[in-house]
Amino acid sequence: MPSGVVPADGIIRLYHYDGVVRDVIMAIKRRSHSAAGARFAVALATVIRFYRPDYVVAVPDSIAGWRRRGFGVVRSVLAGTGVRLTSALSLRDSGTQEGRGRTQRHRARAGALWVQDVRHVRGARVVIVDDVATTGATMTAARRALEAAGATVVACIAIAGVRR
Repeated sequence: MPSGVVPADGIIRLYHYDGVVRDVIMAIKRRSHSAAGARFAVALATVIRFYRPDYVVAVPDSIAGWRRRGFGVVRSVLAGTGVRLTSALSLRDSGTQEGRGRTQRHRARAGALWVQDVRHVRGARVVIVDDVATTGATMTAARRALEAAGATVVACIAIAGVRR
């Protein structure tokens, strides 16, 4: 299944966030073309299943993104795959990460994610999923929150990631 070296930040990025991949993700985010996410569904679901998690946790969308779309990107992509997501994380919304530099992104997400009900994840094997990983700030905050709640994070997976 996943092969090669996992980057130092520990985030598995299934695709590079450029070209057609970026266009499809932007179609989902900006134009609510949720059906476009089917292009990523099989690969994402396959990698998630490889880790045999007790729970799959999607990083919460920003309030602005949710209001604009009316749905979560990761939830939309995984619809129909049989992968069930749990809403274990809450986000103290500091706005979208778009346009922020590395330091600003990490500062905005530090302490911004927390586990709603620790009983759901304590002692559980968890996979965290997000749509795009740029600096890893959001995924790092999600991992910290889940591990502080007693979960074992077995993988952090982004549909796409910015090339470094």
